Amino acid sequence: MKVGILKEFMGNEKYVENACIELGIDYVTIDFLSENWLEEVKESNCDAFMYRPSNLLSHWRDLFVERIYVLEKVMNLLVYPKFNEIHFYENKRLLAYYLQAYSIPHPKTYVIYDKNEGKELAKSFDYPVVNKTNIGSGGSGVVKIKGQYSYKRYLRKVFPFMKIGFGGLTRYNTLKHKYNIPVSVPILSDRQKGYVITQECVDIVYEWRMIKIGDSYFGHQKLEKNGSHSGSGLVGWVDVPRDLLEFVKDIAIKMDHNCMAYDIFETKDGKYLVNEMQTAFGGYNPSQMYINEEPYRYLFKDGEWILEKGLFNQNSSYNLRLLDLKRILSEESITNNF
Repeated sequence: MKVGILKEFMGNEKYVENACIELGIDYVTIDFLSENWLEEVKESNCDAFMYRPSNLLSHWRDLFVERIYVLEKVMNLLVYPKFNEIHFYENKRLLAYYLQAYSIPHPKTYVIYDKNEGKELAKSFDYPVVNKTNIGSGGSGVVKIKGQYSYKRYLRKVFPFMKIGFGGLTRYNTLKHKYNIPVSVPILSDRQKGYVITQECVDIVYEWRMIKIGDSYFGHQKLEKNGSHSGSGLVGWVDVPRDLLEFVKDIAIKMDHNCMAYDIFETKDGKYLVNEMQTAFGGYNPSQMYINEEPYRYLFKDGEWILEKGLFNQNSSYNLRLLDLKRILSEESITNNF
């Protein structure tokens, strides 16, 4: 197996390269950001292509979505993650449509493109509500709106004056100073204008980060800090309820996912609601699930959940992703021989 590793803006392809070296997999790194990217792909003679999409700026994300579409849907090449897994990556508008279309339980979400419609809806919301920017991880771009007046003020920020381009929401990215001090930096080149994403505020007990890579499943709790679970950096290492594992497995089957992280609310009345999904996710701990301080994963095989001890998330889980890609190539080879 020869893998083409697609370069990205933040240099995270290094995790894929390191995983290939550790597993003894042949690879070549392709400058996916270059104008000449397509020629590099054609000349690479690779069996499949693996990547971690860039996500800081919307046009970075769009580059990956557009070019992955060409590789998979136009050229019939094998890419990992698949197009249907990256399509809604860091795109909360589109994710809301997917969840509704697939009838996946999730907090009620409104995507509003008309300012007057937003004003009318503002009268009927059960406050507080949560407004989100379309792109933004780790809780960035999330604002809790406590009343109608605040909501209408938010609308004025988002919808440009006289529709001539002024206004918009500014996201902030947290960077580490050389003395390891977090500094919040505005992303002025990527303001959100012309639409609002509003989500009902759900009373939850826990937020879970669930991960599926091939037949492997991991889970942990995202603990609350300053009123927020996302981006808190605090983790609850506990065993995962079986009904939550089944909930995630059923979603993955319905939506055809090989590799996905699911952020799931557990409500006080015992329901599970999908808050977000992302095929690329931060996870630099060599295990994404611990039980009694020991690393584990769940495997679903032959209709059974099997708990297996060990470290499975090295190199930000790209070792496991590559093994899953190898499985897919092997299955395709068997199918093609018939």
